[in-house]
Amino acid sequence: MNETVKSPADEPVPANGAGMDGQTSDPAATERDGFAVIEALNTENAALKDRMLRTLAEMENLRRRTEREVADAKNYGVTNLARDMLNVADNLARALEHIPAEVRANADGEFKSLIEGVELTARDLTAALGRREQALDWLENAVNRGFINYTFLICDPFLNNIRGEERFKKLTGHAKYEWEHFEVPE
Repeated sequence: MNETVKSPADEPVPANGAGMDGQTSDPAATERDGFAVIEALNTENAALKDRMLRTLAEMENLRRRTEREVADAKNYGVTNLARDMLNVADNLARALEHIPAEVRANADGEFKSLIEGVELTARDLTAALGRREQALDWLENAVNRGFINYTFLICDPFLNNIRGEERFKKLTGHAKYEWEHFEVPE
């Protein structure tokens, strides 16, 4: 039984005045350490708050930039497509202009079908792109030359943007009359 009993007074005391359990015996030192911890936490909190605000601002800028880019893509993407399609419509019109009237009048069979197909394609492209007057000119030309497919005229979705035009209504009225009074030659 050689155990020695140590008293708290026998324990070595750290240089900062804290006991073995980390508690300071000096109240002023404890208060200074508490203020240092609070100050460090406040500094860290301010840094994190600043980082969060900067991240939120960056995200808002990214959102706005993305919205603007999407809007530009919609606007200019359609513009580029429309410009390309106008070139196609113009090329079809030029191709038809180079067919002499005599050849066109005497065309039969597959060649006549080709001419009519190119005319219809040019008309549909023109109507779809919003060139109403030119589309109506093409349509009027087709109806006057005997294209009286009334059902096609009233159902073709490419003609939706010219349906409200008075000239279109007259043309479809004429085509309807011709359709209803069409007689098959014997």
